[in-house]
Amino acid sequence: HAMTSRDAVIDHELLGGLRAAVPVPLVLHGSSGASDEELARAVAGGIRKVNIGTALNIAMTGAIRERLAQDDRGVD
Repeated sequence: HAMTSRDAVIDHELLGGLRAAVPVPLVLHGSSGASDEELARAVAGGIRKVNIGTALNIAMTGAIRERLAQDDRGVD
């Protein structure tokens, strides 16, 4: 969680074993640290929900900072 780099490696062999072992949709938590290629491979391997909260938080706070910098009357 809270990874700001995108170099996390997903254990796709483990993912395949989990998919075979349980009859429920699989969710990948902490996915902001994985590359697009890793996420695509995980979805192909059975992941049905991808959580990317850190990436969304970075985008949101960046946009807020940019907006506040444009108008010195703004407060945070």
